[in-house]
Amino acid sequence: MMYKQSQPYWKNVLFQDEEKLPTNIAAVKRLKKPYSQYFSSIRKEILALKGVQETIRYMGPTWAWTWVYEYEHEKLLFLHPHKEGLSATFIVSYGEESKILNAPQISADIKQSIRLGRNARNVRWVWLDLKTEQRVTDLLETIRYKYELLTTAPKEEPETEPAPALAPEVHSHPEGAGETGGENGTDGRE
Repeated sequence: MMYKQSQPYWKNVLFQDEEKLPTNIAAVKRLKKPYSQYFSSIRKEILALKGVQETIRYMGPTWAWTWVYEYEHEKLLFLHPHKEGLSATFIVSYGEESKILNAPQISADIKQSIRLGRNARNVRWVWLDLKTEQRVTDLLETIRYKYELLTTAPKEEPETEPAPALAPEVHSHPEGAGETGGENGTDGRE
């Protein structure tokens, strides 16, 4: 199995022209079989997850136009249609990594891809060449599990100032001193 891209790999991205935004289904129309079917299957499964959004973004000259799937601004998956196939990238945070690597439903192949993924900015970037239906199935299982982790994680509450105490204020003064500490029980005012 190939876990990293070869140098010329990205020169074969289907949609390279930054000025021409592809439609949502353009990859299905232009990919060869079975990759067009893989793309359709992945897209359908991922968009069936509640709250997942699809966008097509120009990701610079290397990735060019990429299909991006997000849940509440968390990236779930990047799909890369190529002249000769299809690949995917997903991100695994350090907090997710041990959970995914220990999940019995995640294939050994995907776990190896995660271990070999590139570390950058506190996450691991995992790239997969989607050459077989089994690889697509394994990817979908992984993305569903990642989605489950995101949707069941406790939401962080924004920090707020503590509420003021409702008990009445009590002032005590040393005997013979006023509130401001003036002499002979005065507060220093005339």
